[in-house]
Amino acid sequence: MSRARGPHPHRPASALGGGILAALVLFVSWPAGAQEDPIGGPGPFTPGQLPGQVPVGDNTEPPVQSALPPQAVAPHRWEFALEAHEGWDDHPTFVESPDAVSSFSTGASGSLSFKQPTRRGTVSLFGAGSFLRYDSLVGHDGFMWAAGGSGSRRLSTSTDLAGQVSYRSTYTQEVESLIRAGLLLPLTVAKTISSNATLSHRFSKVTTLTTYAHYERYNFDSPEFVDGDSLNAGAILNRALAGEASLGVSYDWFRSDPDGGPLLDFHSVYVNASRRFGRRVSAYGALGGSYYKQPGGGEGFPIVGNARLMARWTQTGFSLLYDHSTSQAYGLGVQRIADTASVDAERRFGRRVSFTASYAYGDSRDILQESTHYRTHAVRGNLSWNLSGGFILEGRGTYWLTTYSLTTGPVRTTNVGCALALSYTGRWR
Repeated sequence: MSRARGPHPHRPASALGGGILAALVLFVSWPAGAQEDPIGGPGPFTPGQLPGQVPVGDNTEPPVQSALPPQAVAPHRWEFALEAHEGWDDHPTFVESPDAVSSFSTGASGSLSFKQPTRRGTVSLFGAGSFLRYDSLVGHDGFMWAAGGSGSRRLSTSTDLAGQVSYRSTYTQEVESLIRAGLLLPLTVAKTISSNATLSHRFSKVTTLTTYAHYERYNFDSPEFVDGDSLNAGAILNRALAGEASLGVSYDWFRSDPDGGPLLDFHSVYVNASRRFGRRVSAYGALGGSYYKQPGGGEGFPIVGNARLMARWTQTGFSLLYDHSTSQAYGLGVQRIADTASVDAERRFGRRVSFTASYAYGDSRDILQESTHYRTHAVRGNLSWNLSGGFILEGRGTYWLTTYSLTTGPVRTTNVGCALALSYTGRWR
């Protein structure tokens, strides 16, 4: 699965400041309902998650996304968290080798965040650091860190602006966005730059236009993996309908540029719809087509889309997601067509104990050679006990499985891991 990192012939690193494309698409009128905004829950857009694509970039999601309503927390300007954990993995490097060994690991981490409301928005900053030591592995101990900020501002009664930028250095198997995108990679350090901006304008109580831009860059410490970056921009026009539903159309431009590999531009158009069924169930779906032109002159017109379902009760919740999209297979250095799916569930037992479980599947196929498959399965479970005074005791379990189909035959890799962690969170104004 390795590819040597080649020179970058396309353009200098100044692509980070590349232009933002915002396209307005023709929207067909539809009878509107009485609600003021499109329904909540799984909507057509959240920053960093573009239409028809699983987000790949900023590692801002928790290990298992909660499908339950958030618990009420008093507003605080400052928050810090500390954690110590002890873990074990039977195949921590996640590479097929006769010399592979299991290993215990000891780690500690800390983070500090600040959020300041302003007259028309908010400003947030965060910083984090962690250290991990393996008992039986040489050359994989290390210190990781992350920093970033975000902000939002209401420009007028109908226009909002938001932005985010972050840098993270962490192990590949801890990058949530890679796991969700079906890109479980062998153990190395991934350094990620991610930024996005959104501008939303409400033309009326039922019609909203959102434009966005998103940039991300991946660098890997191991020469076995290919660095790369991508740039997104687009627009979504959404209209609320009667019966707690919404309908929208969107355009998305995606530039995928692995170092030393083919640069491709994808142009996609979607029709999306969302609906809430009562107070507990909501659904969202998007379907469209994409166009790209290969370096050798060939063209492609893949169908793209996704579907999402969420349900919530007082103590139980779950969410389902399926996505079929074109994007860059970070680390592999190829342009891909991918099918990804995930299931998340959570159950609370009283006010102190909760259990979360998730399953994520990915099947990535090289656009230029679709017979090459990279399939991944990730199963995770967390049991948390909320102790008094801000302390949480947590037990974690993981199972990884990757099958990489080559011309010489499939390569199969697995890893089973578990960990026990104690964390403390403090807040103050």
